[in-house]
Amino acid sequence: MNGAFMKHKILVVTANYKKAYPVIKAISETNNSAIIAFYHFFSSSIFSKYVHKRYVIANPYRNERKYISNLLKIIHNEDISMIIPVGFIDNITIARYRHLFKGVIIPIPEYEKILEVSNKLTLGRMLKKLGIKYPETSRYVRNRLEVDYPVVLKGLSDASKPVYILHKTAFRNLSIRDSKTIVQQFIVGIGHGYFALAKDGEIYLEFCHKRIIEDPPIGGPSVVACSYYDPVLIRLGRRIVKHLKWNGVIMVELKKDVETGEYYVIEINPKFWGSLELSQACGVDFTKALIDLFLLNKKPKQPNKIPKKCFAWIVSNLKYLKYDYRIFKKIASFALRNGYKFTDLHFNDLSELLYNVIMNARKVFFSRNNILKTNRKIIRNNMKLFLKHIIDNNIKALIFDLDGTIIKLNVNWGALRYLAMKQGLIKPWQSLNEALFHYIRQKDLELFNELNDLIKEYELKAVDKLRFDKELWELFSHIYKMDLKLGIVSKQSRDIIVRVLEKLRLEEFFSSVIGREDALIRETQITLHLQRFNMDPDDALFIGNTLLDIASAARAGVYSVAITDNVYHFYQFNAVGRACFKTIKDFLNVFLITINHKSKSQ
Repeated sequence: MNGAFMKHKILVVTANYKKAYPVIKAISETNNSAIIAFYHFFSSSIFSKYVHKRYVIANPYRNERKYISNLLKIIHNEDISMIIPVGFIDNITIARYRHLFKGVIIPIPEYEKILEVSNKLTLGRMLKKLGIKYPETSRYVRNRLEVDYPVVLKGLSDASKPVYILHKTAFRNLSIRDSKTIVQQFIVGIGHGYFALAKDGEIYLEFCHKRIIEDPPIGGPSVVACSYYDPVLIRLGRRIVKHLKWNGVIMVELKKDVETGEYYVIEINPKFWGSLELSQACGVDFTKALIDLFLLNKKPKQPNKIPKKCFAWIVSNLKYLKYDYRIFKKIASFALRNGYKFTDLHFNDLSELLYNVIMNARKVFFSRNNILKTNRKIIRNNMKLFLKHIIDNNIKALIFDLDGTIIKLNVNWGALRYLAMKQGLIKPWQSLNEALFHYIRQKDLELFNELNDLIKEYELKAVDKLRFDKELWELFSHIYKMDLKLGIVSKQSRDIIVRVLEKLRLEEFFSSVIGREDALIRETQITLHLQRFNMDPDDALFIGNTLLDIASAARAGVYSVAITDNVYHFYQFNAVGRACFKTIKDFLNVFLITINHKSKSQ
């Protein structure tokens, strides 16, 4: 870039992250000079045409003092006006040595405030005062595992690697450093983010997203994320930012409970976030606004309307061509739907694009397949654990989910949601189950019944399309002859469940049916079956098709297996240590063979 007309020199540190790219681009587009500092060459951002000048610096993780010394030298040589820290390590280190950076604008909060929001152990206290939900969290202590399962074990650092535990037996063979690990309640939900730019707690720019595909599928950085609007989410984010009297950018990461619609803050990131390109592509440019607010003393304007768009990091995830092309196909579908401007295919920045493609293509053609080997090992181990559980325990009852597990109802959920919104029964940001839960909590039975009846209309249309399956009937007939108690839990209406069973001629096999009128929360539904069967959780096996099913069974103390032909869900189930079958018939066949083998060997 020609530097003749540059207004200010702005130092971006460090440029090793993918989120550095939209920062660098925005600096250049405001006619400012993007000076970048980095400590390795593995990031395509370094090769962008928007970079004015490059400096190699010390790795802050290895040599903090040399890192600061390098930055001070760059500031002196280049006459830097402003520093924009990118990674967490950059923010926390520069904040700590802020007193050394005289005459340079650094739009971040003080060191103590960064520590406060980054501490996963103490964050809950602040959020509790604000009336915001946070997962139950405690420090991990070896051999003291009396917690409510399922839980997540994660590190205290920014780059924590979570491990998901459904039962205390799963702690065996885990190598864990006590002082560096926390135990946190596992929230089953969809990842959401609230992003803001603020000065002294006054918010000038904000944006929300919803994660669609994550890497890994159980939870991680966005592979596909979409712009999102929910006034509840915005209110929670604003409450946090104003309480902290925040300066600079901030991300509040949340999970929305898939049953209740309640938000749980997972963590607060005092820095730019990985999906920054999404907001920029939607016309909400946090970097430009940051420069306006802190460098030029101009108040940024919040856009009146934000487009509903999804961003796909397709180049960054070329590895899925090798790991599982079906996930890559799903990523590519979002790219085609939203256009290349909502992808990391930067055709107007060919040097960056070329390097990005080369680096990620290497993972496809030259990687040693360690992830594939690990996944296969996990899959085999989960199946072994399931078979061992069947052999070691006297299973007396099988509890099944219905839709997606035994059959696929193929309800036209899109048309149903549209009609429910049109009639004012749900909000655009609510799921049908969230709305039903809301009406029950508010004791508004009139609206609950109105929405329930509308859903039943669409469910009935789907039931009419079902056909008798002889093979399925024969398998359940064999299971029934084993003198096992069979039950169904479903978010469908009880009437619909009965009609489905009649259509499939399975009604004689199931002695207990629980629908959404009985309970909306899956854990409660499973517990009700245990009470009806008058048995302990160890005597039952639950079969479901969602992560919620598996987690709910764990909370009820019941062992579970999963049914899915969805590759993304398949990886989720294996990540939490559960065996997974493609169809209900596959499960029933394996269960019958195992039980028969067990009987013969006794």
